[in-house]
Amino acid sequence: EMEEVEGHFYYLRYPLVHETAPGNHDPVTWGELESRGYAGADRHPEDQQAWVTVATTRPETYLGDTAVAVNPQDPRAKPLRGFKCELPLVGRIIPIVEDDYVVRPDPNSSDPKAKFATGFLKVTPAHDPNDWELGRRHDLPVINVMAPDASISDQHGWEDVGDARLFLGRSRDAARKLVIEEFRARSVAEGGESLLEDIRPHVHSVGHSYRSHAPIEPYLSDQWYVKVTDDRLVGAAQRAVAPEQRSTDSYKAEKVATLAPKTVNNHLGILSKLFKKATDWRYAEANPVTGVGLLKVPPSTIDFWVPAQSEAFLALSLIH
Repeated sequence: EMEEVEGHFYYLRYPLVHETAPGNHDPVTWGELESRGYAGADRHPEDQQAWVTVATTRPETYLGDTAVAVNPQDPRAKPLRGFKCELPLVGRIIPIVEDDYVVRPDPNSSDPKAKFATGFLKVTPAHDPNDWELGRRHDLPVINVMAPDASISDQHGWEDVGDARLFLGRSRDAARKLVIEEFRARSVAEGGESLLEDIRPHVHSVGHSYRSHAPIEPYLSDQWYVKVTDDRLVGAAQRAVAPEQRSTDSYKAEKVATLAPKTVNNHLGILSKLFKKATDWRYAEANPVTGVGLLKVPPSTIDFWVPAQSEAFLALSLIH
């Protein structure tokens, strides 16, 4: 369920670079941007390294960024073509992509996204559903920088840690504070502007577990599917139902059978749902039952379900 929280927008500066040779990158200066007609470039020293600023409510996820996106209608998009960004501490070089999804900034807008936007969107496909879709459109890498308990980890797909090792093992909240401290203490270039441009209060809706009331962290994980129309599953379940419990529809394979508590494993239900997440970051592990791939999961760990969009579904055996 969604809850209003008093959070912040954090404005992070990503230095701009361009490739001079395979694997080698040099800073992009404000003078170079000015020569390309980049608005506002003339307000900075021409020999200073340039940057773009992204706004985020979850700065700790920058560790998994694989691109910065800008709206193609933004007049700054064209002057930036061919340039890239370097993630501070991590050192990862990421592309600047153009996508209509990006909200253009408008400080006078009634839309909070436009009001707080910079026009540059950090793209973290492994930790945001919208970024995942944007990443698919641009064939971006997917880097998971968290463990299932939401701590920062290099054991689940993150390899280019660089100087960001100081974040490893920290909770997402502790990592957020440390990211801000590090960005505040560091500059885009020696003697230049701080990597932390600004922090602005922002009240926004955040998904919370309706059981634990903990904030839900978007997380890329494997999903398990069971085809409930397979006779080994629905057929066996149907045949286990006592005659007096059967209905006319109960023999149709495309129907979902809900069994009485006294039959089949005491609370077994064949559910046409996809198991998405468990409270407190506890995920069910696949545990085949009777050869048909049911999962044994304590009911208290189930957080929420969403309708599956496939003919293959997950079936859970709810064991007290």
